[in-house]
Amino acid sequence: MQLSWSFVYPGRYLFGENCISDVKFGSIGNRALLVFGRSSAKKNGSYEDLIAKLTNDNVEWIEYWGVEEDPSWSTVESIAAKIREFGAEFVVAVGGGSPIDAAKAACVVAKTGASWDELFSNPKLEALPLVAISTTSGTGSEVTPFSVIKKDDGLKEGFFNVNIYPKVAVVDYRYTLTCPKSVTITTALDAFMHCFEGYCSLRTNEMARMMALHGMKLIIENLDNVLENPVYEEGRRKLAFAASLGGFVISMTGTLFSHAASYPLTVYYGIRHGEAVALVASKMIVYMEEWILRMLEKELGIENFSKWFVNWLEELGVFDHLKDYSKSTEDEYLEWAEWLLSGTRKRYFDVTPAKIGREEILKIYEELKVVE
Repeated sequence: MQLSWSFVYPGRYLFGENCISDVKFGSIGNRALLVFGRSSAKKNGSYEDLIAKLTNDNVEWIEYWGVEEDPSWSTVESIAAKIREFGAEFVVAVGGGSPIDAAKAACVVAKTGASWDELFSNPKLEALPLVAISTTSGTGSEVTPFSVIKKDDGLKEGFFNVNIYPKVAVVDYRYTLTCPKSVTITTALDAFMHCFEGYCSLRTNEMARMMALHGMKLIIENLDNVLENPVYEEGRRKLAFAASLGGFVISMTGTLFSHAASYPLTVYYGIRHGEAVALVASKMIVYMEEWILRMLEKELGIENFSKWFVNWLEELGVFDHLKDYSKSTEDEYLEWAEWLLSGTRKRYFDVTPAKIGREEILKIYEELKVVE
């Protein structure tokens, strides 16, 4: 754990019912591009609230719909082209991590004309202002300086840039009340893994651990209740806050090996991100330093975290999504291991409290094929 550390959050965080009313869109700019996923914004009330507020603030806008789950580079370029074409002075992204991450990257590309290589190698590129309106309780992207984008012909890559912190984060739990069960589970697991990884990271600190511990507890205590009653507002509120806590946590600590190692499961076998990270972590835990797990068990009040975690994933039906993965091959594992061990991905290993090399990577991928 780091004993000397700093945390800079340059945005404004708004949480609670109808908190969008506190956004001063007109003070950010006069023309905006609105970025959405497929259709959920019109079902959960966020679209209606946003349009009413933009109209009241005398802001002109155009809309970009259809950002896919795990957004691609071509989508980023398409959004950036719309920004330039309209002359947008800022961007509003509405949804989960995919629309927000795509918008973050597009804000940089539209401002600077950056290529893929430039985007991922220069953490100081300028970006247009972004307002992030979260409608799921998972990625915490509304409060982070990270974005994850998929190459059109390859795996996902994450980049850091302090200029892509959203200028304003809007977290209104009411927008999550219509989330389907599958989305609720995978996003909650994503938020839990952010907190777990931040708690265990070798870059952690007292503030990050405090936030991470509270976030994990909120998810453990409220997820089952929300799954039983999807419109349980207090539970949804706490899950939404836990997701933001996870975002704040990884802004300080970064993520661990389990995050990067999960990308092939999502890209090649369609396992949703939160579930993919949790699945990899269920096998990674056996390689982790014992003292960290013992400390976590004490603070969470769990007797055997590794066993509890696997049982929890089983209860949530997460292992059921490994059916297609059973077709994966050793050649794929070798290719994924080479990818993980190359380039800037070394940073994930450097902060993970575990001795993981090529042999351990191959074992983790192989063991995921065996579901008891």
